Amino acid sequence: MLRDGGVVRADDDSVGVAAGTKGTFMAGGMAVREAYDRGWPSMDISGNEEFVAGARQEEDRTGLALSITTRYGLFGRSRTEHVLPKPPKLNEADVFRAGRRPPS
Repeated sequence: MLRDGGVVRADDDSVGVAAGTKGTFMAGGMAVREAYDRGWPSMDISGNEEFVAGARQEEDRTGLALSITTRYGLFGRSRTEHVLPKPPKLNEADVFRAGRRPPS
């Protein structure tokens, strides 16, 4: 159990919130961190706004590609978005090695 009351479960091929518990901010972050530690290149996330906010913050740190479905209220409304990892930054030496002239 996490400090904010969230509980994350991890199986061989999935990571998520334990049944009967609500998604918390820390649980969202922990789920993404677990996927990253397992070496997964991407992850599908689905949960309430608090859970998704935690997952999004951890994505900024890990660079994992996420498909995020935010669920709102009791009526089944949801919104899905895809977050791609940020590309690596190229320095001048990398550009030069690739055969391109560095900017002047």
